[in-house]
Amino acid sequence: MIKLFPFFFSQSKKLKVNKKIDNCKGVLISAINGYNIPGRPDSFPRDIYKTEKYNQNIIKVINKLNDKIDNISIKYFNYDREPNLKNEILKKNYKKNVNIIENRSLNVLRLSVNYRIILETINSTGFIEAMFNNTPVLLLLDKDYSSTNMESDEIYKKLTEVKVVFYSANKLSDHLNYIYDNIADWWNSTKVQQMRIEFCDNFAKSNDNNFKNFKQMLYFDNLKEN
Repeated sequence: MIKLFPFFFSQSKKLKVNKKIDNCKGVLISAINGYNIPGRPDSFPRDIYKTEKYNQNIIKVINKLNDKIDNISIKYFNYDREPNLKNEILKKNYKKNVNIIENRSLNVLRLSVNYRIILETINSTGFIEAMFNNTPVLLLLDKDYSSTNMESDEIYKKLTEVKVVFYSANKLSDHLNYIYDNIADWWNSTKVQQMRIEFCDNFAKSNDNNFKNFKQMLYFDNLKEN
């Protein structure tokens, strides 16, 4: 069995994301262009079929958002492969303002100070970093291309129950439409914060001596196996 180890974040270098959520406007979507090379299971699409489904899931979210959510930016990691989400977005004649941000040097979390909420579309470091920094975030997964581990399944199930993680683009859009005017109330609610803390306790450790802590985890894990 593959052992999952948490990400370690330096508390002293924790990003200060200071913003009054409800004074911000719009949604920041973090997206990639899939590799389109069949390979090992991963948290993002690895072939053309799955990349097309991934792109369509994002487009479904945009299409179902209320007109009042008229400021949508996509922080796009483009690897110049087809099918290309950027090209799909540009083909659409959206009434909403859909802005593509392709500058790789811009950090999603830092960009998020201008938006009410982040929408992550792969189960990767962006979601973990937002949870660690207590920044409002939703995660859109799909069982066709979003692999999980038995060790994490129970926590992700709980995250779906508090409506932080979704496996349906339509249900995520409905939820975002519902909470958009009061995102701070939803995010700071007891049930969401309790699950955020439980998630971080397992996958986003705060420690300024990462290497020493990691070695200790390996040591005690080996003792259990022997």
